[in-house]
Amino acid sequence: DATQFQSLEMKPWDAFLEACAGRDLYEGTHFEIFEYSESEILEAYPALKPFLGFRQMPNVDVDNSLAWGMRTEAVNVWFQALDDRDKPDFLWVLEGDCFVAGGLQAWLDLHDASRAPAATADLLASGLDTNTLDYLRSDSMWRDFLSQAFEDRIHPHQMRAVKEYALRFSRRFLDRLHELSLGDEETAITAWSQIAVPTLCCWEGFTWKPLRTSTLSSHFGKMPEVSELFLKQVDDACCHFGTPMALHPCKLWGDSSLA
Repeated sequence: DATQFQSLEMKPWDAFLEACAGRDLYEGTHFEIFEYSESEILEAYPALKPFLGFRQMPNVDVDNSLAWGMRTEAVNVWFQALDDRDKPDFLWVLEGDCFVAGGLQAWLDLHDASRAPAATADLLASGLDTNTLDYLRSDSMWRDFLSQAFEDRIHPHQMRAVKEYALRFSRRFLDRLHELSLGDEETAITAWSQIAVPTLCCWEGFTWKPLRTSTLSSHFGKMPEVSELFLKQVDDACCHFGTPMALHPCKLWGDSSLA
């Protein structure tokens, strides 16, 4: 089962639903779509209002939702609305432009299997610049997007950064991130999520392990637009050798049944 997060500010995922139907996968049976708006995120987490300034950054699309950078709060709008008995022990979050070649289930099994060292980690994610456990670069453009309480409590040298296109949270860690994001602009402890997630994981004493290096593409080409034929070739190779891999960014161009 999976939940597709879809902002109300975005165009409905007609191509996604059509592609799923072509594989006999249907909303309500095999997956759910949870819709939310930016105003709902701000209602739940009013301390995020100053972060709206990200739209003034150079080369940033002014139409981007706050959820583009504050991922955990967006996920928690849905997660915290669940009944406690319905919350999974672990939750995978994959970006829409992350393509898993060689089979999604096979890729998940490499990390979730009980024999895997990271099977019970509170955070499963790879560093932003490497596939290990990275500290935040001193020249990061997102260093300005920290709450006052986050900046007051955490030394810059202790800040971390992760790739966000594929990561897994434990239930207890996601619940704690929710608690830290509550409050007003002076008391909420949060930041741009690629910084907040790994930094608060370490600061709060949770466990963080990297994804298996062989299952990730560090940089999937200089141009993210790729053809369906190329993707099928990569997918076939990963299936043949039994080496599933998450590719990102991966945006199909032209007509495609994989959209």
